[in-house]
Amino acid sequence: MKVTKKEVVDEMIKIPEYRNIDYLIKEGNKQAKRDKWNKLIRLDDHTYFCTNCNSTHQDKKIKINEYKKCPVCNSKLQIYKRNRNIMDYCCWLTITTLNKRNELILRTFSFKKMYNKKLLKITYEVLEAFRWNLDRNISVKRYINCNYYHVSCKYNEKDRWKELTDAYKWKVEVPKAGYFIGSNVKKCIEKSKYRYANILEISKRWYLEDYIFIYDIFPEIEMIYKMGMTKYFRNIMRYMGVNDVEDVRKFLKENKRFFRIWSKLNPDKYEMQMMVDLDTFDIEYARDALKVGYRKSKNLYANDRKTIQYLRKQKRDFSFWLDYIDFLERLHVNIDKSKLFPKDLKKEHDKMFNNLEILDNKEYEQEIIDFENMIRPYNYENYDYVIRAARTVEELVNESSQMNHCVRNYIPKIAAHQSAVFFVRKQEEKEKSLVTVEIDPVNKILLQARGYDNKEPTTTEMSFINDWCHKRIIDNSMLTNTL
Repeated sequence: MKVTKKEVVDEMIKIPEYRNIDYLIKEGNKQAKRDKWNKLIRLDDHTYFCTNCNSTHQDKKIKINEYKKCPVCNSKLQIYKRNRNIMDYCCWLTITTLNKRNELILRTFSFKKMYNKKLLKITYEVLEAFRWNLDRNISVKRYINCNYYHVSCKYNEKDRWKELTDAYKWKVEVPKAGYFIGSNVKKCIEKSKYRYANILEISKRWYLEDYIFIYDIFPEIEMIYKMGMTKYFRNIMRYMGVNDVEDVRKFLKENKRFFRIWSKLNPDKYEMQMMVDLDTFDIEYARDALKVGYRKSKNLYANDRKTIQYLRKQKRDFSFWLDYIDFLERLHVNIDKSKLFPKDLKKEHDKMFNNLEILDNKEYEQEIIDFENMIRPYNYENYDYVIRAARTVEELVNESSQMNHCVRNYIPKIAAHQSAVFFVRKQEEKEKSLVTVEIDPVNKILLQARGYDNKEPTTTEMSFINDWCHKRIIDNSMLTNTL
């Protein structure tokens, strides 16, 4: 039997108003109790008002914020001051019906429980906000207000049922279904096309509208939830679109042998993919691989497990190790076990990087050697320190690495005689970097003096540099700190 969208909307609008409001209040109170909204209000030292059973009773004086059972309803509640405001309790309640075509209709009510501290009274507000034909995914709304981020219900006698169209784009999830109530819920669902969708269970943990959208394009989502793979369920609910369905379906079909272990371990989609890539049932092994950013397809050099264990021990990720391998290949180094897994990966990585930079800058080598011969007269030393010109490309690269600054980028300028770089060392540690100095070799001006990590030199070190400037007639009045 074909029906138009307008006919479906008109059918829902014509559904008679729900009369059993007391039942909705009863169910709303149950939910407020489950959500631990109720309190014991201390009116005076010995009188208490219970918001759960709406009764007053006498008891000994109890401290504020402690918990005490109400002798009337036997609920254990927190003690509040009389003048303290209690936020209104709000929730959504949903009852189910079937239309003449056995299509499932969800009727959702806004339930609000309010405490008036002046009148010592509990009041309720119950409004039917949505009617939703689940089979056809058509909804009508009433009394719903939204200020873009917050959805609320407010009674307006002029308000009428209207179709909820795609034009209602709100920044919050609109709860077209809430807590399912009523004795006929299961019977209604069993007669609808969603009888196998596990709606009652999943609606407690996810917005039903989002779930129905995924279920319609990917019914296997219900099986994934029933298997206990709740993390994978959340991944699919959050990220899967229409274009991803076939890929997800293919992945599950090709990896059925993992289902039993996945249902026990509850992995997320990244752990599942890594277990498949590594062909393992060991989830800890897969998690270790994820921690180092491992990519099996990129490892053409060594055993997966050994590589992952090595990187975990070195506290480095897979990309760092791949960079190191790339340096070795570009330097034409024979890659054996000792090279693949050095004792200190960071140290070897930096060493190979420096060697590569030396190789890349080899074209400047002779110019820098010749320039060092020219400016060697500027070298100077005293009892504590020595300052000398950089001799080679390798020295400049090593200085940059040791001092954690960018003097290596000055190599072309030094080769072109536009800059001159000197190294300050202690007399007893002449191979250990201490301060890097730059001068303008044409105008004989001191430009920079930088310690480790671009820090300023100490007073003693700067005193030696100033003494050197004075002895070699270098202008130090324009010193900048930019290395």
